[in-house]
Amino acid sequence: MFMLFTKKKLTSSIALIAIITLSSLMLTPSQAHALNTAIPYIRVEKIAFYWGPSSTAVQMIDHVTDEVLPAPEWDYSAEINEPACYVRGTRIVIQAKFRLLGYYNVIKGARILASGSLGGLGEKPVTFSNGWSSYVSFTTAEPLPDVVSVNNITWDWWYRDINGWGTPPVKMDVSSTHEVFAVWKNPLDPPIYESVAKWTTQWAAGAGETNTTKDIADAIISKVHLSGLHYGYPAWTVDGILDIGGGMCGGWYKMFHEMCGDQGVFVYDRCYILKRDAAPSPETKWIGIVIKNPGLNNPEPTWPYRWWYDVDTEYPYPDDSDVHEVYEKRYIFYSPGDGHCINFLLYEGKVYLYDASFGTGPWPDTFDHIPSGDYKGTALHNFRVNYHDMAIDHMEGTIYMSDASTRTLDVKSSLIPDLRAPSDPATFEMHYYFMGYPLKEKMEDLRSVIAQMDTNAFTDVEEPAVFNEEYNECIEKVKAILTDPNRLVDWLDVLHAILRLGEMGSINTIPTLMGVLNRSEELLISAESPFPTSMSPLDTLKSTAIDSIISILTRVHTSTFNAP
Repeated sequence: MFMLFTKKKLTSSIALIAIITLSSLMLTPSQAHALNTAIPYIRVEKIAFYWGPSSTAVQMIDHVTDEVLPAPEWDYSAEINEPACYVRGTRIVIQAKFRLLGYYNVIKGARILASGSLGGLGEKPVTFSNGWSSYVSFTTAEPLPDVVSVNNITWDWWYRDINGWGTPPVKMDVSSTHEVFAVWKNPLDPPIYESVAKWTTQWAAGAGETNTTKDIADAIISKVHLSGLHYGYPAWTVDGILDIGGGMCGGWYKMFHEMCGDQGVFVYDRCYILKRDAAPSPETKWIGIVIKNPGLNNPEPTWPYRWWYDVDTEYPYPDDSDVHEVYEKRYIFYSPGDGHCINFLLYEGKVYLYDASFGTGPWPDTFDHIPSGDYKGTALHNFRVNYHDMAIDHMEGTIYMSDASTRTLDVKSSLIPDLRAPSDPATFEMHYYFMGYPLKEKMEDLRSVIAQMDTNAFTDVEEPAVFNEEYNECIEKVKAILTDPNRLVDWLDVLHAILRLGEMGSINTIPTLMGVLNRSEELLISAESPFPTSMSPLDTLKSTAIDSIISILTRVHTSTFNAP
């Protein structure tokens, strides 16, 4: 009897101890008020701005990694804080994730909000499992400013009402700060480069509903130098320019397109490619365009010194006294495959030209339409007097002198008339071909030529016995860049070889030229060599190879068709 009583007493004591212990681990509603509110138990850990297409945020790219910015853009523990981007006037919807700093098995939920920028973020219920919440959506009380702007946002995060117990508000130990770009209109081609989005938003700051596409383009061209990027560096793509800090015009017209497009403004891309058919042999008009302007953010041209033979006072038929020898740095871009690349904006029926390589524009009255295709003689008049002859200092060519001899000279552009004989359009003095993306469009030309041809209708072209020495030299120069992709290349020498193959080659020459089109590795050229401007060295060779292939096909094909 005594023993039974003792066991019951012991059992009751153990049960009582267990109840007391459990009660010390759990908070009752009345005890919750006893929490030390100076010590936060919840922290904001991650904030995502772009959490999917419906987030209304604009996805951005890091040009260093060439990958989209991470989401979440803000991560406290990982020390990540990337900017976000929206169209002006947007009300931001974020997704945030929280974690517990204590009472992991006790705190099951709370009400969380943020105070601060854009009126803060409205209160939302948040639940926890294993110390973490899932992502919860929050919306700002106010939208972003309805103007283009870079916004520095700070949110102080609070929680209250733990487990529905009515606990007072407690400020979390972490506030979040964010850089948010408000662009003018929806970007044309997202994802966009983060650095470009920031620059253009700064440059167009304050633009709103009453502003125009021209206002935005003008703001960007007027401040493009603030990017710190340069002209005259060997890059021909947007990411290439961002990677090395500058590029040639074949990259800069794409960069200006990207800059305007990030603010929702469309500009046309054009390269004007110089032709050398403005005079019969022995004259060559023109060998190249010559530019003295050092280009964006440069104290002098980035190309090496050489001798120039300027004709600034008398043309045509100058004499030797009209030629001035100058030894200095300039740019020259050679025909027939090179030229210069620019952009056009069509606004209220008028065309405006922008030349980002040199940070100039808008140039009005160059054309009454967006140019495309062949322009020569008087068709170039407005383009020349309102832009070209100020941007292009000289035209290099082989011309007749006053004594009927010929010399290769650099003629001041403004001296050159539209026509040699004013009433004869066939006597044009300058010829350009305007195109958007030269290599792409020339590939389409080649496909068009081949599609029109009957593959059985080629003349039986007799190959020269062992060919001639020049032909063999040209073939070997081209084959060398195909068999050894790591060799240093004089790309101009290979360019001329490709041109000559187009003039004297046959059907059997085409496989070698097709090899150029199939090469993927960019050419390795010496730092001292001048670069082409409208395309990379490899793409310039590809463009020339297409011209040579078309030349061969049209020469040996027996049927009649319209070649470009």
